[in-house]
Amino acid sequence: MRSNTMQQMQLRRFFAKRVTNQVRVILGLWCQLNDGPWTTMGLDEFKHAIQTLIRFAQHFNEESHRRAARQIMQCLDLVDSDTLTPNPEVLHELTDLIGQLSHLALRRTDNEEYESANVLNPKKPVYIAMHNIEEAFKLSEQLEFFGFRVLVTTTLYEFESEMKSRRPACVIMDVAFSKDTEGLEVKDRELAGLEALKKAQAQYEHPVECIVFSEKAANIFTRLMATRTGGRFFHTSQLDVGRVVEELEELTQLMPPAPYRVLIVDDSRSQGLATQRALNQGGLITEVINDPLLIMDTIETVNPEIILLDMYMPSCMGTELAQVIRQLEEYHHIPIVFLSAEEDKEKQVSAMGFGADDFISKSEEAKYLVAEIKARGRRARELVTLMHRDSLTGLLNHTRILKHLHQEIDKALSSGTPLCFAMVDIDHFKSVNDTYGHPEGDRVIKRLAMFLKQRLRKSDFVGRYGGEEFAIVLTNTTVEDAKVFLNDIREQYSKFRYHSSKGEFTSTLSCGIAELTEQNQNFITVSADEALYDAKRGGRNRVCIARH
Repeated sequence: MRSNTMQQMQLRRFFAKRVTNQVRVILGLWCQLNDGPWTTMGLDEFKHAIQTLIRFAQHFNEESHRRAARQIMQCLDLVDSDTLTPNPEVLHELTDLIGQLSHLALRRTDNEEYESANVLNPKKPVYIAMHNIEEAFKLSEQLEFFGFRVLVTTTLYEFESEMKSRRPACVIMDVAFSKDTEGLEVKDRELAGLEALKKAQAQYEHPVECIVFSEKAANIFTRLMATRTGGRFFHTSQLDVGRVVEELEELTQLMPPAPYRVLIVDDSRSQGLATQRALNQGGLITEVINDPLLIMDTIETVNPEIILLDMYMPSCMGTELAQVIRQLEEYHHIPIVFLSAEEDKEKQVSAMGFGADDFISKSEEAKYLVAEIKARGRRARELVTLMHRDSLTGLLNHTRILKHLHQEIDKALSSGTPLCFAMVDIDHFKSVNDTYGHPEGDRVIKRLAMFLKQRLRKSDFVGRYGGEEFAIVLTNTTVEDAKVFLNDIREQYSKFRYHSSKGEFTSTLSCGIAELTEQNQNFITVSADEALYDAKRGGRNRVCIARH
């Protein structure tokens, strides 16, 4: 009987793996499709991959994957086969569905184990090459905890052999790796790792992206050499695991960032639609208004990340509109770009003094327009992150997590979908600070923050509530599913080992969950906090549901 059960579990894992692998294929093709204007070949290949997933999911009884894939196909059927330009609504829906698909493997409602915590990370391993072997293996252990496959190379020969045999997902390279190797022919032994990396990169048409580390302060020449050998990120003194995990996710994940939201204000309907079409082809979500006097209401509903303004409109000038927007503090972070036929450089420069960030000519080629808007969007998101995020963890701050909670409460009540709010607290955190020091306490907070963020869906929200407390908004999730999910996080987190100068230790967490009802909508945070208190009173390291 036990043998049959084991066989069934093995078969289930095998089937789930086939489906998950097909999801990875789809994510890769989605990235390629959005790398530039959509093509017939790219769209056909993407559709074929979705159809394959539907067959796999149906055959292996993965209903959630099948339903998501069918919804994606329905959206793709709405794309104009001649222009290959998805409208903003379709692009927004596709982005959400792809995000849901990528996280389905993570959100199990039963107790089955899954292979990796991060379905977005590729199968290829991350290579670590560090002069301090002990620190290299500690880093490996911590990265594996976050779902990365890691290989530590301890010698120059081993590193070169691994690079020749298999291209890694990423390399973490110590600039001084193998500096003590006998017979090593290098110009500067302190940069032996970078020279080894340069030699290994020569075999690839496109270099492997790397995270470079130096125990000593690095001068401009070291940093330039690191950049030339594929270094995207550079650390000095010591490696911060939280930062490394974030950087690895950026370098290795298949999902592209969410499309930038652009508001186009142009009194010419034809010109507005032409601009919209060009930006949609570049993978941007757009909204067009031809009446500039509607801009305030539209900003509120669309929440744009960039505003494109025409200079000359009948009801008002673009410069006047820019000044009105800049009068409102909550919109200061939104870049305003004039998109105009004005060719007079003096007038362009003058217009920039009225609150605009850039000026682009309407005669600009579409690909350059898209590239400039995306660059502006990236910088705008970085600014918003600084404004709305907790400085230690990078999570939403107290104010922003509560704002998202209230927004999601309104959505859930109007749509009739379930929603849960959870409070998470690190157990015995004061003793961690007292025993191992406050810097180590900060590391514990940062590590749990990264652990939570990595395991949540894009539709969920997590923030630092204060001190060692975190708040989580789980959208479209019942309290039963929320408890299974958060209990799994609790169990996995308790297995992680922290290394400090005063010894190794582990940490646990307690969690309280409250499910939204019409009766508790105004005090759901109080309900979750009371459930957290029950978990603490019950012995800690447990998840409790709020009593009604």
